[in-house]
Amino acid sequence: DLINLEIHERRRIISPGVLYGYGRNPREELAVSNDGSYVAVMGEHTGFTLVKVQDACENTCEVVMANTAAFTPAFNFAFHPVFDSSGKRMTFYTASFGQGTRRVEINQEGYAKRELSYLALGDSFSSGEGEIDDWYYRPGTNNDHERCHSSIRSYPFLLAARLGISSSSVQSVACAGARMVDIISDGSLYEGQSNRLGLAGLGLSKLEQEVLRAETIDTFFPGRIHQADFLEHYYPDVVTIGVGGNDAGLMGKLKTCAMPGVCEWVSDPAYLRATAIEIQGLFERLKDFYGRLKEEASSIFYAVGYPQIIDPEGLCDPMTATLLTHEERVFVTEGIRYLNTVIKAAAESRGLIYLDIEQALDGHRLCSGTPDGMNGLRIGDDVVIHQNLPMIKLIGSETFHPTPSGHTLIANTIYQLYGDIRVRRQCVCTMISDPPEIPPYWGEMVGESRMVYSAFMSKEE
Repeated sequence: DLINLEIHERRRIISPGVLYGYGRNPREELAVSNDGSYVAVMGEHTGFTLVKVQDACENTCEVVMANTAAFTPAFNFAFHPVFDSSGKRMTFYTASFGQGTRRVEINQEGYAKRELSYLALGDSFSSGEGEIDDWYYRPGTNNDHERCHSSIRSYPFLLAARLGISSSSVQSVACAGARMVDIISDGSLYEGQSNRLGLAGLGLSKLEQEVLRAETIDTFFPGRIHQADFLEHYYPDVVTIGVGGNDAGLMGKLKTCAMPGVCEWVSDPAYLRATAIEIQGLFERLKDFYGRLKEEASSIFYAVGYPQIIDPEGLCDPMTATLLTHEERVFVTEGIRYLNTVIKAAAESRGLIYLDIEQALDGHRLCSGTPDGMNGLRIGDDVVIHQNLPMIKLIGSETFHPTPSGHTLIANTIYQLYGDIRVRRQCVCTMISDPPEIPPYWGEMVGESRMVYSAFMSKEE
């Protein structure tokens, strides 16, 4: 039944039913546009019909489209029709004999795709994981298997507001834990970030995954498809990319070090040097990554660095001082500094402008005079306290991430240093062929360093 809520009128729509030549036991799927003017009928053993519902439509409505050869060869059946909010665009999937499934999009004549002024890609430092009130996480991004922790108070949304970009023209698909492989495809089967759609997460079938991925294009739900997939659908004017910390393993090492005592990444010279080798190794990978992204769209691309999160020489609260010794605080600071150096070099070698936010939280870091820009230890249910006790989770992922106040500082820094990022400017870039040298802090190369690095990378792969 179609119910017009404005005039409280009900109209019953009945599909043709069993049609000769399509097979037994039809399984119909119907979709109706928001204004009730179009109805799509499809499904197994059902064929494909798109009809237009008019006032004069009583017994038989006008068939707008039924020629399946127009959009797929060797047609078998179509499924999961979805109209967008305008009713002028419909997406669905088709199954073909011997050719698998494909996503199809049909647009009404004259329909213009939605365009974005600003799209943000990246990891937790872009998604807003660090929110002090879960209410501000976008619905569905703080669930058991889907913890992208996308906050509406993250810096992309705050920066867009500062630039006067309407809320309908800005989106962020950044997701906590994201790596480069979660932003752009490497050609392998992708079942969502950390395989969240497959057996390790929601446990969806291949068909259910296809359906969910199709919906994601319209809902901007992060973590289910590659973040770069949104580029070809929405033509954003500006794209910011904040990634690299998880690829370098730096954020994981920070969590490992956040325990009483000095962690091995700091205390053992071989582990310390191996950390630097791993960060340096990102250079070529980031160059390839940025180059591939630029091929996806003609947008203005910006690479975003990471803010310093702690003052090594400052006065820490008792909990932070217990979790992170002075040596570990220096390790974190030097790690972020070198990581930013590598990101900047890789980005500029591919013609991207680098947004330097390293000092954005000055005066508001942990162990500083006003540490309101960063979260210290947050009690939560995200991180296990020991690998042998995986069911016991006491630490929140928000730990050691910028607060909403921190994101405000980051947005303000970008605006103050770079102005309107929608203005295309000349990149002062250099054709760097070699990665930045490892600073003296990280020590000298020893045989153990290479062994530690190789063992660690093998474990990651």
